[in-house]
Amino acid sequence: MTNTTNFNLIEYEGSDLFNPLSVENVNMQRIDAALKQVQVLGVGTATEVVSGTVHALTRQLPDNKVITFKATGKWKAGDTVTVDGMQVSVLTPAGTTPPEGAWIIGSSVLGILVDTLLTVFVAGAADSGPIDADTLEGHSADYFATAEQLATKANKSTGSSVQLTVAGWTVSGEGYQQIATVAQVTPDTNLVISPSANSFDAAVSAQIRATAQAQNQVTFYATSIPEQSVYMNIINLG
Repeated sequence: MTNTTNFNLIEYEGSDLFNPLSVENVNMQRIDAALKQVQVLGVGTATEVVSGTVHALTRQLPDNKVITFKATGKWKAGDTVTVDGMQVSVLTPAGTTPPEGAWIIGSSVLGILVDTLLTVFVAGAADSGPIDADTLEGHSADYFATAEQLATKANKSTGSSVQLTVAGWTVSGEGYQQIATVAQVTPDTNLVISPSANSFDAAVSAQIRATAQAQNQVTFYATSIPEQSVYMNIINLG
């Protein structure tokens, strides 16, 4: 007789005389041991029962180290886990505690149990710890503004109205111009300018529009001098 290469099973040759009880039983035992090893190293299933803050997992095969289960409850901060009645610690692959909502009802959760540590692979878990500024395009933490800083320093839009009087127009090329004083305007400020409702027809007739801006000033141009004062609404976007 000879033996197979991988599992050392007994093979018969043409002239062999054998007793099935002493030969086949050996083969069966070796096959059974190999299949058991495959079963243990494979991904097993477990069930989850949630009671209060405890997520109790029960493995279908107690020897499985890698398990998957369908969640029957949402993971919340402060929750704990037992596996087959044994209290275990729960961490993500990043070594952090799973965040609130790491899994919810119906989620499929994959876990690896080593001694009393259960590592769970859940969506978003790797980002649950403190933000590492080195991962944010290489900028250090002080590069980024806090919410308080944004609220304090953000340029907020403001509105104002200016009156363009009939006497305020001066000749400029083939038309006329008038410079209005507008607080908080700079050469780089983004402005939205339009005539007020009561001045719309006069502004359109004289083709009044803003042509330039400087510190606290906006220059308006017209092709003709309107017969009445025109009011222009200005929104400063910062």
